[in-house]
Amino acid sequence: MSADDTEPAVNIIEPVESAEGSARDEELTVQDKLRDTRKKNERLRMTKTLAEQVYELKKRSGAHASESAVPNGAPGVVTSSDAARELALSGSAREHLLESQIEQLSIQDLSNIIASLMVLCEKQQEDMTTLKAQNNEISTVSRTRQTENDNLNTVNRTLKTDNENLRIDNKKLQDENEQLYQSGINLAFENISWFIENENLKEKPQGDEVYANDNENRSAEDGETSTQVEPPELVRFSIALNCPVSCGYSVVFFILYMMGFRLCIRRFIAEVQCALNNKFREAKLEVGKCSLSLTEFLKVGLIDEMFARSITDEYKIGDALREAKERIQGQLHPAAFMIEYEEGPDGRKPIGHCVAVMPDGKVIDVEEGKYWEANSESRISYIYVVNVKESEVIEWQHKCALQKCEAECTVCSECLLGSLDGSSK
Repeated sequence: MSADDTEPAVNIIEPVESAEGSARDEELTVQDKLRDTRKKNERLRMTKTLAEQVYELKKRSGAHASESAVPNGAPGVVTSSDAARELALSGSAREHLLESQIEQLSIQDLSNIIASLMVLCEKQQEDMTTLKAQNNEISTVSRTRQTENDNLNTVNRTLKTDNENLRIDNKKLQDENEQLYQSGINLAFENISWFIENENLKEKPQGDEVYANDNENRSAEDGETSTQVEPPELVRFSIALNCPVSCGYSVVFFILYMMGFRLCIRRFIAEVQCALNNKFREAKLEVGKCSLSLTEFLKVGLIDEMFARSITDEYKIGDALREAKERIQGQLHPAAFMIEYEEGPDGRKPIGHCVAVMPDGKVIDVEEGKYWEANSESRISYIYVVNVKESEVIEWQHKCALQKCEAECTVCSECLLGSLDGSSK
C-alpha cells in the first residue's frame, strides 16, 4: 500500500489589478482635461483683460482720428501700443491677438470682442464645473474599487495561509501513513512467522483416523462435550490475527472458508465495521479491530436466521441438531448453531457459545478446534441457527477480494481466508 498522498489544492484569488488601473487612467484623463480648461480660461482672462485695457485707453484718447495726430512715444502720452506691449511681456496673449491688430480695432469692435470673451469664459466655466463633477464621480468609483481590491487582497492572504496549513497537515498525514505502512509490513512478517510455526506444530490426521474412538477425550463441562481430535476440515483453516476473536466470529469465517470465497480477512473486517458505523449511529466500532460478533454479521445482512427454538422437555438439543441438519441438506457449507444457557444456582448466566453444524450432521467447535457433542441439556435454554447468504458474500467479495489485498502489500499473511489449501496466495 503506497504511503503517498495527493496534496490538497486551494484556489488563490488574485487581486484585481486591471480594474484599479482602468479607474486610475480614467481619473488622470479627466484631470488633464481640467488642466487644459484652466489654461484656456487663463488665456481668455488675459485676452479679456488686454482688450478691456485697450478699450479704456481708446476711450481716454478721445477718438479714433486724434490718435493719428499724436505721435507714438510722445512724452506724457500713454498709447494703446505701449499698454499692449507691457501686457504682452507675459506672452499669454500673443497666441490669440497681435498688438498691431488690437491697436487697429475700434471701440465697438473691442466691446464686441469683450462680450464674446465673456460668453466664452462662461462656457469654459461651465465645462470646468462639468469636468470637476466627472472627476469627483471617477474618484468615488476609484476609491470603491480600491476598497474592493483591498478586500480581495485580504481574502487572498487568508487563502494562502489556509493553503499553507493544509500543506503542513498533509505532510503530517503522509508521515503518519508511512509509519502505519511500515508497522503493517512488520506485523505481516510477524504473522507469517506465527503461521509457519503454527502449521509446523499441527498434526495432520490421515483418512478415518480422525474418527477413531480411542483418540477421543470427552469432558462434560458447561453441558457439552468436545472431542480433542481435530476435525479434518480445520486442518488448513486458521485465522492469523494477533487478537482474540469470538466463537461466532470464528464460525462465520470458517463457513466462508468452506464456501471457497477468497476474501482478505482484515479488509473484510474493516468493511463490515464501516457498514455498521454508517447504518447504526450507536455502533461506534473501531475499524480494523477484532470486535465483530455474530449479531453484527446479522445486522449487515451477511447471515440470515433459519430458525430459533426454546429447549424444553418436548424439544431437546438433539431435536434442534437434527432439524438443523435437515434444513441444510443439499448445501456444501455448514450453518452457525448458537447456544444460550440458563442461569446457574448463583444467578449468573453463562456466556453463550457458537458452533458449526456440518451438512453430514457433525458439529465442530471452531473456536476450540474440536468436535462438539451435547451432553447435559439442562443448562441449555435456547438455540437459533443462522446461515450465510451466498448472494451477499458475492457482493462483499467485490469489495474485499484477496487480489486487492495482494496488490497492495507484498507480504499478505493476514489473507489466510484466500484458498481452501491454506496458502495465503
